[in-house]
Amino acid sequence: MPLYVYHCPACGKDQEVLRPSSQRDEPLRCESCGNEDTRRSGASFASAVQGSSSRGFSGGGSCGGGGGFT
Repeated sequence: MPLYVYHCPACGKDQEVLRPSSQRDEPLRCESCGNEDTRRSGASFASAVQGSSSRGFSGGGSCGGGGGFT
């Protein structure tokens, strides 16, 4: 799901919103000043990265394969 950045011309603040691409151009109220005339200024995609971690998870590598806590 894309993470869109909206800019408020009234107060100059930016806010990031995770929403479906089908809603990208729908109005969004500014969290800071309440202005409803925000402008979409960018997007990126959020994703989880699988890899080694210091949290104690074992690699696994594929669906259902050997993952677990150590």
